[in-house]
Amino acid sequence: FVRLDPRVETRIVDAHTQIDGFLRAAGQGCGSMPRVYHGLVARSVLVQMAKTMGRCFDGVSPDVSFSYFAAHFSPRHAIIGMPLTIGGASVSSNAGRSAMRQHKGDLWSDPHMRRYVGEPWPPEVPEFFSVETVWGQATLRALARAGNDDRRRFNDSRFYSLLLLRHPDRWRATVSALATRPLAQRIKAAGMLMPIATEHAFGAARKIVRRLRPDRYVETMDAASIGAASTLVDQMLASRGAEA
Repeated sequence: FVRLDPRVETRIVDAHTQIDGFLRAAGQGCGSMPRVYHGLVARSVLVQMAKTMGRCFDGVSPDVSFSYFAAHFSPRHAIIGMPLTIGGASVSSNAGRSAMRQHKGDLWSDPHMRRYVGEPWPPEVPEFFSVETVWGQATLRALARAGNDDRRRFNDSRFYSLLLLRHPDRWRATVSALATRPLAQRIKAAGMLMPIATEHAFGAARKIVRRLRPDRYVETMDAASIGAASTLVDQMLASRGAEA
């Protein structure tokens, strides 16, 4: 599907502000930070990043660590309101597995993790495979490599509350990891459970509303492959341009 909203315009984003939100959210997603995954980054930024950090990617979720690094070296960037890339998420990809709620399991036996065997795993991250733990590990690895004071801004309380609510079957691993944090953080995490649960309830309600009220800016097209989808999107954009 393609979403073309005429109200959406290109906007300039302050990446440092995005870092604040990223850390408050415990590294759960790249938000509007720079990225090479469905995005473009200047070569000069990549060179500076590699020279300063020693690499451009870190941890078991490279896109997350990259976005954090890039936001430091590219303080202002543009969010384009038109389709720039086409997601190639398949059933077997992490995005596809996540959509089917299969993106979780034992840590080092998961297909995604086999390539990262030997990668340092912070004690404060529960030892099981999930979207949240993978993003958490990559974020903490990036913070450690950056060597600044951003670690104290990482929202431990939200991180553990999300894990307890989304993965109750792994509560022992989560509680064990939480025990490595200061007492104040443990108490705060317990207090975050109800607000996070309420937030999830509102999010679920919004999803139901969206399903009941289709998005009028979304157009669905049949495509046999990513290449065919790219051609269809080109044709659609060309026709919209002609109409304008």
